[in-house]
Amino acid sequence: MRSTIVLFFLLLTVHYCFAQTSFNLSGTVKDKRGEVLPGAGIFVSGYKIATVADNNGKYTLPLKPGNYDILFQLIGYK
Repeated sequence: MRSTIVLFFLLLTVHYCFAQTSFNLSGTVKDKRGEVLPGAGIFVSGYKIATVADNNGKYTLPLKPGNYDILFQLIGYK
């Protein structure tokens, strides 16, 4: 009986591990002085995925697991 319960929870855990096919990358865009940068563009290089930081500099990008190059742009900044 005990092994059946352990096996059940193990199978349940494995199911949830494979069910997670995406995640959200989120953060706040700030300059060197720590001031937020509202309206900054956030782009995933090589993909058609992009977003714009809100008035508090916050953004969220839905992504699938993998390696990405993220580009942050705002007019007047290098």
